[in-house]
Amino acid sequence: IARDGVAAPDVLDVRVFVNGKLDSSYSTSECVRSVARLITDVTGFMTLTAGDVLLMGCGAPSPTARAGDRVRTEIEGVGALENLLVVESRT
Repeated sequence: IARDGVAAPDVLDVRVFVNGKLDSSYSTSECVRSVARLITDVTGFMTLTAGDVLLMGCGAPSPTARAGDRVRTEIEGVGALENLLVVESRT
């Protein structure tokens, strides 16, 4: 999504589902840093390219999930990201 596609990034609803069940919801207005501040901070030491994802953290209480769970995060007007949690291999 282009920057112009999200009119107010600091007031978006975020929902986190664990195994299809709503586990937490919050607004980006509750985050410690604004979206613009996060992008400024990160691009001060690395270059972002199309498809990169920045994580802003989550609202309280934090979702509870473990290996084997499927976590889906939906952001109003932006889209969704779904991941299957796995145990990190220690090689």
